[in-house]
Amino acid sequence: MSNPLFDVIIPASHAHETLSRAVDSALASDLVGQVLIVVDGGEQTAQVACRLGVEQDRVQVLYTGEDYSPACRGVSVARNIGLEHARSEWVTFLDADDAYDSNYFEAIKDFLDYSSHPPSIIHTRPLRVLNQQVEDTHPLRYRFASGDCLVSLEDDPHMIGLSAVCAVFPLQGLRDYSMQFNPELRFSEDADFIVRYLLQAQGLVGFSSHARYLYSVGSSGSLSTRAWSMPEKYHLPFIHAYYQWIKQCSGQLPIWLQNVLIYELSWYIQADREVFHPSLELTSTVRQSCAKHIRQVARYLSAQTIENYALTPLSLDRRMMLLACSESVQTGNILNGYVIRYQQRPWQKSRKYTYFFVGSLRQEEFLTSDGFRLFSEHSTWVSHTLYDTEFVRERILWFSDLVSQALVHHEVYEVSPYRGLPQLPRLAQKQETAPAVIDAKTDSQKVSLRRTLYKLRQKFWHLRKSITHQGSVLEDTTQIPLWLYMDRAHRAGDNAEVFYQYAQHHAPQVQHVFVLSSSSPDWARLEELGYHLVAVESEEYVRYVRQAQFLFLSDISDGQVVSAIQKLGQHQCLVFLQHGVIRHQIWRWLNPRRIDLMVTSTIEENELLLAEGSHYTISAPEVIASGLPRFDRLNHLIQQQTHRNIVLISPTWDSSLCAHGSGQDLQDWVNHWTADWLPQKFYDERGVELHPVFFVHPNMESAINKYHIDFPVETCYGHQFHEFLARSCAVITDRSSIAEDSWFAGVPVIRVLEPTEAALPHRRLKNVPQEQGPVVDGLREVPRLLLSIHQLYRGPHNNLERHSCKVLLRTILNNYAQFSIPS
Repeated sequence: MSNPLFDVIIPASHAHETLSRAVDSALASDLVGQVLIVVDGGEQTAQVACRLGVEQDRVQVLYTGEDYSPACRGVSVARNIGLEHARSEWVTFLDADDAYDSNYFEAIKDFLDYSSHPPSIIHTRPLRVLNQQVEDTHPLRYRFASGDCLVSLEDDPHMIGLSAVCAVFPLQGLRDYSMQFNPELRFSEDADFIVRYLLQAQGLVGFSSHARYLYSVGSSGSLSTRAWSMPEKYHLPFIHAYYQWIKQCSGQLPIWLQNVLIYELSWYIQADREVFHPSLELTSTVRQSCAKHIRQVARYLSAQTIENYALTPLSLDRRMMLLACSESVQTGNILNGYVIRYQQRPWQKSRKYTYFFVGSLRQEEFLTSDGFRLFSEHSTWVSHTLYDTEFVRERILWFSDLVSQALVHHEVYEVSPYRGLPQLPRLAQKQETAPAVIDAKTDSQKVSLRRTLYKLRQKFWHLRKSITHQGSVLEDTTQIPLWLYMDRAHRAGDNAEVFYQYAQHHAPQVQHVFVLSSSSPDWARLEELGYHLVAVESEEYVRYVRQAQFLFLSDISDGQVVSAIQKLGQHQCLVFLQHGVIRHQIWRWLNPRRIDLMVTSTIEENELLLAEGSHYTISAPEVIASGLPRFDRLNHLIQQQTHRNIVLISPTWDSSLCAHGSGQDLQDWVNHWTADWLPQKFYDERGVELHPVFFVHPNMESAINKYHIDFPVETCYGHQFHEFLARSCAVITDRSSIAEDSWFAGVPVIRVLEPTEAALPHRRLKNVPQEQGPVVDGLREVPRLLLSIHQLYRGPHNNLERHSCKVLLRTILNNYAQFSIPS
């Protein structure tokens, strides 16, 4: 055996299924002196560890409890126990459900042999293992793009590493500084350990690109998966880590530490921006406390570091939220230092301008290049919040003339296009290694070649985009305009289908194309109706997307739609037809998406979206208040019905159930909404004729069909919904936008919300008319309510008779299209 250089510490808690694989990957190298398994929980885990200790001479089994018993004291305690028994020159940590790639320790030894200076720490390359596929997707993977390197954090503050398992430490260095993991810290314990160590060691940091650590994801029982649902996650890392780091530094924080803090905070910001995330289920007290912690930490970040941060993507609004908290920033007039001028699209009559500020609006004045004062056609401001707390405001203005200069509170500001996100700097210092071992010269040449090819591809892309844009503008005047329509990839029957039918008849000089999967149940129906269909899975679809002037979409979250939207040019116009009326806060979902024009239906909806201080970044010039096109079809169907006895059960889709639910989970969900509460005998005894029908939400269809779920009542799908709604005497739903269609149709609605769900701030319904119907806690009250409301049909609402398709088409032709249609 070679002289052992490394000891491996493996905390093991309820890891009996993966522990052997982890140990074997460590023992595969003769450079490993001992593997220290520290059992912290699970009788089966202890049994596996004992067996490995008997079979392998280099395995030592330790316990977190007394009398050789696991005590479930946490990973930090387990690692500290391992450190006490380590004796090799270098020590590292391995999670019990992870493994080392082959030659892991040999690559590290090669790095050490050819290092010009001894490193204080060596970071190794993390690779994700998902469904047996190895992926290089770590947010900080850029650190290994240039091969092995040895850097100074003072010169290269973006070269941070925060994973203790993807790192190797000199044992003597840890003992010199009495380093231990903080047992009170259940989250960010790795980052805390490394930061506290580097603040004392202050040496060079190594990166071994050929030492690959294979980490597993997807374990529902892992702490990292469950952490974001725990209130402690939003408190402990700040108290026991971030504030302690700041306290440990005297004066200005080093830039690398500021980068670490921004990186850590970015995960909290992202958590609050997710549409479905455990953070949204937290109490208001926990959320507001987290917002205060973020503010407090951001105070110590310099404006320059925030502006230059490039370790991970940080959008402008998120960057401005942090900048607004920094003590180094004068929270005066314009935080971002200039007014952003957006590109004016060919179909727009005015141009958009924005800037970020804190507090109340200042006195504004906007000037042309000749010094003439301009007045905005529309203005508003948006409140950007984190954890229900406002951090910064964004001013939005529209001008028909070009603004060249802005005066805000008597200060002059430049007006220019958005300058883009900052880029990572190149390494200031690179490791010198022997080509025979790691071939750093070859790596460097490869990197240089990749950069050259990347720049060439960028130039080619811009050239092609310019040619495409010019060609598209030319096509606008020489070819038939193309309009593209789509509801969902697998279903029609929504706003796009209805508007296509109307526009095709009233705008004959336009080429109308409807996109749908050729395997959709609606394909044959639309084909029979004479729709010009294009399969979403075809190459023709990609070509049509590129050529379309207008794209009318009911759903902009479908995967195949999203991929198409990302390729749209600035000369194209995406009209979001929506798939419901917005009554509650969905700005987390709406704001990041490209929407050029958006259809709305009610005054209340417009107020929610467009009021000053709202959370939505869409503004009045981007909204068409025509009503949903499908309302026209609904109104037509209602006029044909006189007998209404259907109870339409229409729960919205459950994202977690679709993604992770089993067949039994889905069956239980269906039974909950149908068989578990429908007392047919109860109605028969009272002479009430009610016919229950379950509407399967389009997003639930795939999972329902996959498991062949049984329904105890009749079902309807897709375009059938309005046919059944027109014959309904009541609708039972939760948060589905179907309630709005029902209200417009005059059909009473019973909204069913669980008590815990109704209490959550982000799920509270806004501006719901009382006449829609009652909101109840659970389904048990529904039978009684049905008896009292099933005869309360009141006829269609005025909004249903507004001819939505006519208003929408006329607005598009008169205000946005670059051509006219003869009457």
